[in-house]
Amino acid sequence: MSSLHPNRRERICDRLVAKANIGDAKAQQQLQSTILDFYTFAAPYDAMVTTRLRELGSALGARRR
Repeated sequence: MSSLHPNRRERICDRLVAKANIGDAKAQQQLQSTILDFYTFAAPYDAMVTTRLRELGSALGARRR
């Protein structure tokens, strides 16, 4: 049996769980960032989008200009 006081043992366990949660959150953030890179729109030049001609899903009801 451990010689640590029960409260100290709980604090150590809480600290280890918190560190594990931080590591898990960092890994999850890295995964989400990698996934987002596949869906990021990038142009081959510097520009700013000022208008959009069509919205997602509007192909069926789109008007010609």
